[in-house]
Amino acid sequence: MTDQIENYQRKMDAEYFAANFKKEHWPADPFETGIMTDASYLDIADLAAIFKAGKALQEEGNEAFYHGLINFKRSQDENWEAVVKVNPLYLDARRQRMLEISELLSDFYFGNCEDFAQKWNEILDMNDPQLAEMLRQVEEVLGLTPREMKIMEVIDEN
Repeated sequence: MTDQIENYQRKMDAEYFAANFKKEHWPADPFETGIMTDASYLDIADLAAIFKAGKALQEEGNEAFYHGLINFKRSQDENWEAVVKVNPLYLDARRQRMLEISELLSDFYFGNCEDFAQKWNEILDMNDPQLAEMLRQVEEVLGLTPREMKIMEVIDEN
């Protein structure tokens, strides 16, 4: 019975460690729940957080988890590329953000100004800092200013 209690306690300790680690070192997930992804798909801040998490694992003596979190592989063109293990929810959120921006760009190029402005405002209303940064980039790439967006609305109404 003592072995069962000790095994249960070890399992609970490991789950507690994993949950706290994931919360503290988002989006890193060196555990079995993590998904390996090419580091080039991550934002710099998120990539830095993963390397910081790797350093924390290394300093705590969790070498196995550290090696599961950050790897390097050879690409087809013989260069080394970083591959990191991230929380699946991070990837889902990133996909959703890209979908929102794709819909916005579709409205800009293939829709009308009213749909574009409506989608723009929907995205702003989400209060997501990363989406706000993406909107800033869209505005920069398309060369839009708030004044130009207002003019497009007026032209579309006529």
